[in-house]
Amino acid sequence: MLDLTNLAVRGHLDIDEDVLLADDYGITQALAAAAREAGFDGILAPAAGLPGRQTLAVFASALPNVHAERYEIRQPPPRLADLLPLIRPHERVPDAIRRAYRTIAGSGAEAIRQRRRRS
Repeated sequence: MLDLTNLAVRGHLDIDEDVLLADDYGITQALAAAAREAGFDGILAPAAGLPGRQTLAVFASALPNVHAERYEIRQPPPRLADLLPLIRPHERVPDAIRRAYRTIAGSGAEAIRQRRRRS
């Protein structure tokens, strides 16, 4: 896993965090392609859309190494409603996705918890 949250790793690659957080995906896509070719299974990086958080990208070639347990999500987790207002969606995010963000964020975490209690 290429850990771009690590300042020393970014320094070795001469990559500034601002580049990773920019709306221009060209550099990050080229970086991902180079990491894939170098044999990394994925990248851990600062999340551009959610300041102060991290994102994990697992390359398709590494998916056979991932062993997930079976799970089912019927309602969004309550903490998602609290995080959505912090997300900075890319300008090309479809309106339908933006509406879904607003709906979930507008209901709030407590509304989701109450629905779970009634279920």
